[in-house]
Amino acid sequence: MVSKICKTLQLSLLLFFILLFSGCSRDWLVYRGKGGTGSTPASIQPPLGVKWKLLLQEKENLRESFNPPAVYGNSLYFGSADGNLYALDINSGYMEWVFRTAGPINSVPTADRDAVYIGSSDGFVYALDRKSGELIWSFATESAVNSTIVLSDDRVFAISDADALYCLDRTTGALLWSLPNPIWLRNSFQIHQGTVYFSPGPPAFPHTLAVYDTQTHEYTWHVDTDIDVFNWYSFPAISGDRLFYAAAGVVNGNWEYRFSCLDRNTGIPIWQKGATAFMDSRLDVNDAFRKSTEQLDYLAPALYKKRVYFAAGDMKLRVYHERTGELLWDKDFEQPLSGAPLIGGSRLFIGLEEVAEWGLPGQIVCLSAENGRELWRMEIEGSLLSAPVISGKWLIFGTDRNLFYVLEEVF
Repeated sequence: MVSKICKTLQLSLLLFFILLFSGCSRDWLVYRGKGGTGSTPASIQPPLGVKWKLLLQEKENLRESFNPPAVYGNSLYFGSADGNLYALDINSGYMEWVFRTAGPINSVPTADRDAVYIGSSDGFVYALDRKSGELIWSFATESAVNSTIVLSDDRVFAISDADALYCLDRTTGALLWSLPNPIWLRNSFQIHQGTVYFSPGPPAFPHTLAVYDTQTHEYTWHVDTDIDVFNWYSFPAISGDRLFYAAAGVVNGNWEYRFSCLDRNTGIPIWQKGATAFMDSRLDVNDAFRKSTEQLDYLAPALYKKRVYFAAGDMKLRVYHERTGELLWDKDFEQPLSGAPLIGGSRLFIGLEEVAEWGLPGQIVCLSAENGRELWRMEIEGSLLSAPVISGKWLIFGTDRNLFYVLEEVF
């Protein structure tokens, strides 16, 4: 009897560890994680130290965009303002290959087993051999491609500025279909269960953000943005039948926000909350807003345990109840937040912007996602520009000083 119990226990433990480690992949291929939630069950334990950092190029001026990388296996892929897509070995920082485009890359890459996919401001969408960096195919749009690149089934989706949303064959790059996009720039979108959230609005309502079914080829509902004072609308996060996003704009010298929860199937608002930026009077509101909107993840929410987290570019982190919109807690900082929040396990990571005239360096901060208690912080060179990415025991991000960081657990 004892022997049978031991064998059963051993098998149970083996199954537990198989499930545990199979769910802790290093890969980060979906922008903002599954459902765009800005969270991952993978936990990383501070304190963290610099495993390696890479200076991409010497520049007198600070860069204004550095969107997140994609991670596949032991390699990470990211685009740069110098027009290059870099493939680096995540263990050593060794450069595996570089692919040069004819314009800055603000697009967010993705990858599969065979290829890496990226857009460039030169107007092309590229598919590159993941191991060699050689060109597999390219597709010419009519404008700069500064969007997220999304894979769905055997298709590649990209949006070019004030041009179109394109659906391409993943193997050949051939155009399958497109939607007009006469208005929107720097689009961040996701595809959830075959539906695009958000696509450019239909031709009759170009000043809208729409939900588009890629199977039926029908718009199901849209958000009318023409009636708003806002001119930035965030990447949406999805939890069950709820969709979360935020809008922002500068109105009469004030930086204003609206945080929203909609029914994912109908677009009907469940709750909406307004707020005014919490900013030091010494900061230029218009300049701060402009810099924030260079990032595709600006205002993107993070979801964790029925909570919705917003970092809006000002000096306050806000946390709302997912179902009711009740403000659960907020946290003030001594300098503006930079990048969207990322939640790994039960820890929240966020950047603090460098404010040289105040003598405040850029920092990355780790908080308890439960209550906002600060657990750890580290000075970095420059300001973190977009949300970091977690891959195994590493935290990965870029700064406005053209530095690419990989941090690792110290213990």
